[in-house]
Amino acid sequence: MKIYTGHGDAGRTLTLNGSQPLKNSPLIQLNGSLDEVSASAGYLITLIGSRNNRSEEQEDLVWIQNVLYHIGIEVSSAFSRLYIDSSCVAALESRIDRLDGQNDPLTEFILYSGTMPAAYAQVTRSVTRRCERDFVTFLSEADQKIPQSYLFINRLSDYFFVLARYLNKCSGIKEATVSKWKQIDG
Repeated sequence: MKIYTGHGDAGRTLTLNGSQPLKNSPLIQLNGSLDEVSASAGYLITLIGSRNNRSEEQEDLVWIQNVLYHIGIEVSSAFSRLYIDSSCVAALESRIDRLDGQNDPLTEFILYSGTMPAAYAQVTRSVTRRCERDFVTFLSEADQKIPQSYLFINRLSDYFFVLARYLNKCSGIKEATVSKWKQIDG
């Protein structure tokens, strides 16, 4: 079986519910954003370390990739197939609380830096925020009520934020904070 079909050569693609939207439609934009978040999570898994001995954080990221895949099914099926419920959102919140409970209290705004995995977790956070914006656009144009899968995406950016902080802490990296603004003379 070939990987390419040629069906999308006219700028349309087929969804799970049989519709053929343009590839720049809010639905396809959202599916693409979900794919970007999943790919970023996958790259983050490799940055954290060896796949032979996965850490709890890597296992969480694999779980997140699976959830993202199922959110894509929900979206592509026009929510006729639902997989994400409030227990899934609660499970993510539990992971956020576990990591955040190990971080130092946040008293200042931080700059996104530190170790490579921590910095990339912040990149993934920002990609997730874009995905969230695409989700809102899709929901508003589809006149769709807010599904649990949207709540998951909303919480997911928080997960990547606390994960980045946790990864820096585990590596002994002190977070850089935003300094008071000083005018720089040119």
